[in-house]
Amino acid sequence: MPNQVPNQVRNQVPNQSTLPVLVEPVREKHFNTAGPNIASLHYELDPLVRIDSDAIDELIEQQRYFVLHAPRQTGKTTCLLAVRDHLNRAGKFAALYVNIEGAQAARNDVAAAASAIVSALAQQAEITLNLSVIEDNRANILARGAFDAVQYMLRLLASTAKKPVVLILDEVDALVGDSLISLLRQIRAGYGDRPANFPQEKEGLAQIERYLNRLNLPEGFLVIFDQRAKPAKWEKRMHISETKTISGRRIWVFRG
Repeated sequence: MPNQVPNQVRNQVPNQSTLPVLVEPVREKHFNTAGPNIASLHYELDPLVRIDSDAIDELIEQQRYFVLHAPRQTGKTTCLLAVRDHLNRAGKFAALYVNIEGAQAARNDVAAAASAIVSALAQQAEITLNLSVIEDNRANILARGAFDAVQYMLRLLASTAKKPVVLILDEVDALVGDSLISLLRQIRAGYGDRPANFPQEKEGLAQIERYLNRLNLPEGFLVIFDQRAKPAKWEKRMHISETKTISGRRIWVFRG
C-alpha cells in the first residue's frame, strides 16, 4: 500500500521555504510634538545643552528656587526629565520629577488638589527613588489638613532620603485659584528653614523619637539654635511648629 499523505494533512504541513522569518524592524527617528522626547525615537538636541546645565547646577548648589518658562511644545518637560536624570547619575542629589497636572480639576478645592499632589509625588518617589515613605504615610500627611499637607510631605521626604532632595514640579501653572496659592505658599513657607535649620531638625527629630520610644512617651520638645556667625534677629528667627514623627509621636520644635 503506497505511503500517501491525505491532502488535508499535506496542506497543514508548512513548506520550509515559506516559513515566516521574524525580523526586528529598524525604528526610524521622527520629530515629536506630542509629549516628552524619547532619545531612541525622536530627533532632538541635547536638552542639557539647550538649557545650560552648568547654570542649572549652580542654581541648585546655591539652593535656589527657580522657574523654567517657555511656550508650549518647546521641550520644557523633556529638559526637566533630563535634569532629573543628570542629577541622579551624578549621585550627589536625589532628584524627583513630579507632574501635578492632575490637580487642575480640583480648581478651588484645596483639599482635593493637595490629595492629588500627594498621590503624584508618592508614585514618583517610589518609581524614581524607591522610597515608599509618602505612600506609607499618606493618611497622616492628609490628616495635617490641606494647607499643611504638602509642606509636611516634603519635610517627611527630605528627612527620609539619604541625599539632599531636588524637587522638580511640572505643570504648576495648570493649577488655579486657591489650589495654586496654597501650593506656592507651602513651598515658600519652608524656604527659610534651609539650609542651617533643617539638617539640625532632621537629626534632632530622630534623636528625640528614639528617646520617646525608649520611655514610651507620646510627645516631646526639640529646641534648635541658629549657630551661624551672623544669624537673623531674634524676632525673625523665633518660630514654633508642631510635627509628628513616622511612629506618630508629637514633637514641638522651637527655633531660635
